[in-house]
Amino acid sequence: MEKEIRFLESLLSEKRLNRIKQVINNKIENITVVLDNLLDSHNTSAIIRTAEGLGLKDIYIIEKDYEFEINKAVTKYSHKWVELHRYKDFTPCVKDLKEKGYKIFVANVGEKSVKLTDIEITPENKYAFVVGNEHDGISDEMLKYADCEFTIPMYGFTESFNVSVACAIILSYTIYKYRNALNKPSDLSENEKQKIYFDFLKKAVKNSDVLLKSFKKRENKS
Repeated sequence: MEKEIRFLESLLSEKRLNRIKQVINNKIENITVVLDNLLDSHNTSAIIRTAEGLGLKDIYIIEKDYEFEINKAVTKYSHKWVELHRYKDFTPCVKDLKEKGYKIFVANVGEKSVKLTDIEITPENKYAFVVGNEHDGISDEMLKYADCEFTIPMYGFTESFNVSVACAIILSYTIYKYRNALNKPSDLSENEKQKIYFDFLKKAVKNSDVLLKSFKKRENKS
């Protein structure tokens, strides 16, 4: 992979390479967001843009009833720089999260709910924050898997936020707390950063697959 990386680097400006490295050095894996069967692809696209801008590495999308279509005018191509995990049902999504060690925090107004600001954010834990459908809220299936239910504190007559606004509040607050507790900008290992760097280089170079294939042929002949 090292030779391929050097080859792709030669096709990009130093300014572009530095920007890619800067973004990767601020990536966060241990906080993620789960979109529970959202109706409006515009909202999902807006959340992706926000999550990428805040440094998230992964986003989980459940499309049980509503298929998500990327709105590039809304994402501004931010979807290229995050890993989208897409599922047709709740069970495989939750299974993947649990296997990766995430605790599931569900945004829901109920008797069991705590305030977002009362959730302890520590570097030792992994947090998956779930937001629900714009009309129906969190699904019953997802509630069954919740380790914690929470609400965003509100102080006006308005009873709820738009789902994309809610995600922005949740992620900006928790990522700020997490980075402070972590005392560094990223929780990725150097090996993970290298893998993402190679992936981002391929995305940054036009027709990279074709160019890499040609490069490998030349290398094999030499």
